[in-house]
Amino acid sequence: MITCFREWPMKGAPRRAPSTAPLADHLPTGALRWYSSGRAALYDALTRLGAPKGAEVMMPAYIAAGVIDPVRALGLTPCFYQTRNDLLFDGPALAEALGKHPAVRAVIVLHPMGRAQDIAALAGDCRRKGVLLVEDCAQGLFGRLDDGRPLGSQGDVALFSLPKFLGTADGALTVSSQAGPGPSGRSRSVRAAGAWHKAHLLANRCLHAAVRPALESLLLSLSGALHERYYALAGADFRPSAPARSTLAAAEDLDPADFIRRRRRNVERLYAGLRSKHLSLVYPDDRPGWVPMAVPARVAGAERVEVVRRARVAGLLLASLTQRWDQTPAGAEGDVFAAERDYIARHVLIPINEHIDDESMDRVVRVLNEL
Repeated sequence: MITCFREWPMKGAPRRAPSTAPLADHLPTGALRWYSSGRAALYDALTRLGAPKGAEVMMPAYIAAGVIDPVRALGLTPCFYQTRNDLLFDGPALAEALGKHPAVRAVIVLHPMGRAQDIAALAGDCRRKGVLLVEDCAQGLFGRLDDGRPLGSQGDVALFSLPKFLGTADGALTVSSQAGPGPSGRSRSVRAAGAWHKAHLLANRCLHAAVRPALESLLLSLSGALHERYYALAGADFRPSAPARSTLAAAEDLDPADFIRRRRRNVERLYAGLRSKHLSLVYPDDRPGWVPMAVPARVAGAERVEVVRRARVAGLLLASLTQRWDQTPAGAEGDVFAAERDYIARHVLIPINEHIDDESMDRVVRVLNEL
């Protein structure tokens, strides 16, 4: 089965102290800190901010619970802003919202599926107001802006996730202007969470090799159950912890140029060949610096369940990010968050992972076109 899920890379921990030099050319300039998870990284970044209890943190309404939980754990108040149909923020609208919330101490901007947002004007507004600007690049490792700079180069803190791209048991990093060491220890709960996530990634590896529908269904259920066990532990511990040595080993062994080339090739094949009348790409134009986690598309009308079912019969799993992602406030006036709700209801994620070869990627396109 072809999916956008990550799988365990089957490499052990290094015998020597690993180096993360291969990633250096693809990260913004600044002080680098490693963490076990993005939650811990964000928790630490906001702790360093020193905001008082009750201070507001602005973020998009379509955002992972893993971003909101650390904010609330620090006694801060999430304040949601709306986005356009492509999940990119509206600059003037966000600037106006920022002006109406004097208690805001931080703004979080998501680069959805690694699609770069132009936040130069917002960065200027935040600097003038003394507001911390956090770039959530968890879905955009290796992405670049139109001017060639690495994603995350415009804000005060850039946050990246390794498991979403490299299939590691854990691992996140931040780049900021604040010097200082990252965490060094690993709690028991963090180690246990990493073990569950590794089991989840191994199940995904078996799922990608499966060809029988009954086995695919079994492995898919197993993968989901293992991920829930992982999340129950990882989502409850925000204390800054260091990543596993196997995570640093994966970063050391990585060939970024080859990784980017393979993903970009699959994106280009998808954009060149997709002709499905049932799907519309959220981003109609491809960009050379875009290295997405997956390519998002909308299903026409209310057909998502049927489209996903037919694709799965053909050996293609079209995932979606809905669980723990819908933060649209209940009772919001009018259609303030209509774009977010529409995306949640209709989107699917098309796999373009680097382990998908040309023949398999052509099969993905063919299945989508024949739905």
